[in-house]
Amino acid sequence: MNQFEANNNENKNSTFLSRRDALLALGSLSLVTALTGLLRETMRFLTPPLSQARPSTLIAGLPTEFPSGELTPLAEGPVFIGRDEAGLFALSAVCTHLGCTVARSGEGLTCPCHGSRFAIDGANLTGPAARPLPYLALKLSDEGLVEVDLNQGVEPTFRLKLTSG
Repeated sequence: MNQFEANNNENKNSTFLSRRDALLALGSLSLVTALTGLLRETMRFLTPPLSQARPSTLIAGLPTEFPSGELTPLAEGPVFIGRDEAGLFALSAVCTHLGCTVARSGEGLTCPCHGSRFAIDGANLTGPAARPLPYLALKLSDEGLVEVDLNQGVEPTFRLKLTSG
């Protein structure tokens, strides 16, 4: 090979990427893209869904709207209203793991986000949630409607005593 051909080959290599370098760059870019997507989806999985600002109290309705022995979900917010022989009680429907809204499932409650299961009384059956669902304060408004205080927890034994219905 003469001097001219050697210089010409050197110029070609310095101006253009070799096939190996181009494939390496393309592979690296693909790997970075895949890892970025994986990280984004992992973070989305680990964080609860964004919720809008909620009021501190909810009007649940008339005490007669809640049948005895049933756990009734409220359409207005993440709360179940239950009724037993002692009176009415409110059970939060917000999972104690990451804040998703639990739903009725068979004989209990299930978190659709990560699979925590709760008994009908809010007791934690399986994780990842480590705590039971909290009970919330109830009171009767001046109009005779049941009000739920979303910011005030109460003991599981709390019941709103009813005089009739």
